[in-house]
Amino acid sequence: LGGREGAVRVCAIVLLSGIASLVWGGMQLVNRMGLIFAAIVGLTLASYYAGLVAAPLPGGATSPMVTGLSARTLRDNWGPAYSDGVSFSEVLSVFYPCFTSMLAGLDRAKVLKNPERSIPLGTIIAMCVSAVLYASYMILWGAVADRDYLKHGPGRPAAATASSSDGGSQSRHLLAAAGGWEEYVDGGAAAGGGGGGGGGESMSVVSEITPGSWATLPTQIGIIITSLSQAMQCLISAPQVLSAIAADGTVPFLARAAALNRAGEPAVALLLTTGLCACACMIGSLDAVAPLLSICFLAMYAALNLSTFVLDLTRPPSWRPTWRFFHWSAGLAGFLLCTILAFLIRWYFTLVAIAALAALVAYIESRRVQMDW
Repeated sequence: LGGREGAVRVCAIVLLSGIASLVWGGMQLVNRMGLIFAAIVGLTLASYYAGLVAAPLPGGATSPMVTGLSARTLRDNWGPAYSDGVSFSEVLSVFYPCFTSMLAGLDRAKVLKNPERSIPLGTIIAMCVSAVLYASYMILWGAVADRDYLKHGPGRPAAATASSSDGGSQSRHLLAAAGGWEEYVDGGAAAGGGGGGGGGESMSVVSEITPGSWATLPTQIGIIITSLSQAMQCLISAPQVLSAIAADGTVPFLARAAALNRAGEPAVALLLTTGLCACACMIGSLDAVAPLLSICFLAMYAALNLSTFVLDLTRPPSWRPTWRFFHWSAGLAGFLLCTILAFLIRWYFTLVAIAALAALVAYIESRRVQMDW
């Protein structure tokens, strides 16, 4: 637990314990805070846009590599130019988890008034809004500053960015911080501590893009609060899904996770989910966790698409899709795309995921589980 990665593990466990305690105290209270979290996310997005459009502010100590929105800068940054040790699959594995919350409505189906309408509509809207937001941010970031500045941070030339012990680049660390923690992280890297958990470059870039402006501090605070609120929402929805699967009886060995406490909350499922999250926290590096998370979600999406493809071909009586534009080819295309992306990210993790899914199916078949939905 010593050194830089140990500090990241300790911080992650402390934050996880605090969030789990809040959820354990009452999921209904946390659910009601959703509007507050949504407002914070909206303000953070708005401040990001404002900072990118306004940069660089006159009179600020901004790096000369920050050009402001420029078509020439965007043209120079348009093509790929990965750092040493970084590839398309590495970037994809880090970025893909950003899109994994679009099916959040499905996880909360039992609290929706009209899930048959709300889930498809909400999912499509989430996909469109996410695509517009991420695409616009990528274009604005690519147009506002030099490539080396965006990759390596303020005052850090490309040559000074050494590869970390986990095979990644210091500029790719996802856990951003500021002040003393940033100095500690950079000092640890310079001392050969490796790139286990984070770096301050992201926050430094935000500060330099809008130095001294009203947008800088709200953006930094919003990034932190948004991340914590998303983690809290995951600790709400994941135990409910796990408890529902256990109560359904499809996977017999999960039967104990169906237990509810006096308030009707899935206490056992929450405990199991928190323990699984703690295992991920002990890895000590978001760069290492992101590929695992991506593979898990891609495996789920691949299984979902494969199920719709098979069901639409076999046409069992229980298969009655309400989306009139659905075609079996969409399910097949989604399955193939998810599988290809998974192999691009980490082929060995993908093989493990396939083996695990096959073992799960074999187990269910061996127990002769029959459900009538």
